[in-house]
Amino acid sequence: MNDNRFYVVTGVSGAGKTTTLRGLSKRGFQIFPEMASIVGEEERRINPDWNYKNSYPRFIESIVRKHRDIEQQNYEAPVFFDRGVIDCLVYCHYDHQYISQDLLQACEETKYLKTFLLKPTEPEAKIVGGKTLQQVLTIESLIEELYSRYGSNVHTVPAMPVNDRIEFILNVIKETTYGHA
Repeated sequence: MNDNRFYVVTGVSGAGKTTTLRGLSKRGFQIFPEMASIVGEEERRINPDWNYKNSYPRFIESIVRKHRDIEQQNYEAPVFFDRGVIDCLVYCHYDHQYISQDLLQACEETKYLKTFLLKPTEPEAKIVGGKTLQQVLTIESLIEELYSRYGSNVHTVPAMPVNDRIEFILNVIKETTYGHA
């Protein structure tokens, strides 16, 4: 798969990924929305009662397929993903779900230049995106561990206003691209 221009913006639900990615898009960067949301919308059009928990392996398989379709294309400019394929592995671990060989292979094949782990904008809150603080910390730990295991440099983006987050991300890319850090 193409591995020269892919970046991931990840974190728990409610951490500000979509808002940050919208800001990057407004600055002219190519972004791809969260594949899990796209798969969920497609499934609910067919069956309004659909729930990913009732078909978890097929759900993950569909997400991986969408990532592979996008990642096999050639892009000349940087591409940002709202969660990467490795997030599927994170949530399979977190939810104690079956992990297929196809998912593991996709994680091996997909290379991201950088992964940006967004800290929730209100870290003192006891619940972020429907998760307790302990659940948030567990998910963040899995994100760091698994993205690192598959060769991506994980950069933690602190809780700060969205424009500051965008500048933080762009500075990390610029510094590492030009060998300053």
